[in-house]
Amino acid sequence: MQRLMRWWGHWLSRTRHALASTLATSKKTDACKAINEEVMPRHLNNLEKLLESSPTGWVAGTELPSIADFVWGCALAHYIPDKDRIFNEELRKLDAYPSCQALAAKFMALPEVKAYYSKSGLA
Repeated sequence: MQRLMRWWGHWLSRTRHALASTLATSKKTDACKAINEEVMPRHLNNLEKLLESSPTGWVAGTELPSIADFVWGCALAHYIPDKDRIFNEELRKLDAYPSCQALAAKFMALPEVKAYYSKSGLA
């Protein structure tokens, strides 16, 4: 699990730097607007519907978390809320997405995840 979380953080970091270095300022503004008003709401609404239909609250409806839960759990708990340069306040709070909030809380409450974050100093 630690290896997966390190990989995910490394991937996000590389993606963020690659995007930031290739866009002009006006294009960054346009991209952030599209991300906040179209892209992320569409993805979060789709995830919300998927989670609402899940019998277990996990993305795949499995008894235990799947890789999709690790991806979305990290993104919802840390990546989206911490990116104030990209996401507007409404998206960062996830108030319009209660099932997404519940997934983030459920994921972060896993004993292994709690131990990882407390040991790594990221909590």
